[in-house]
Amino acid sequence: MRRIPVLMAVLLTAMGNTMIPPERYDHVYTGKLLVLRVGADDLNRICKTRTAACVVREIGPDRGRCTIFMIRKGVISIAFERKLRRHERAHCNGWSHRHPR
Repeated sequence: MRRIPVLMAVLLTAMGNTMIPPERYDHVYTGKLLVLRVGADDLNRICKTRTAACVVREIGPDRGRCTIFMIRKGVISIAFERKLRRHERAHCNGWSHRHPR
């Protein structure tokens, strides 16, 4: 589990300002938001990549649901967890995964 903090440092460096969402997506999600914490292996399987979090949005007749999958508590710092949650919530609000500004 020691590799996750190192991976996050590498991701933050690579992502630069893309960690911070544009203002138009940086707000409370008005639909049903569910945050599920899982272990690293499950997270990698769900997100289809090595990461600390990802989003699954419901598209279709039951729109307005978004699930954030995050690495379990204690693996990343609380400060980084807050930034990550903000970032993923912006994806729930429609921000593209390509991170346009």
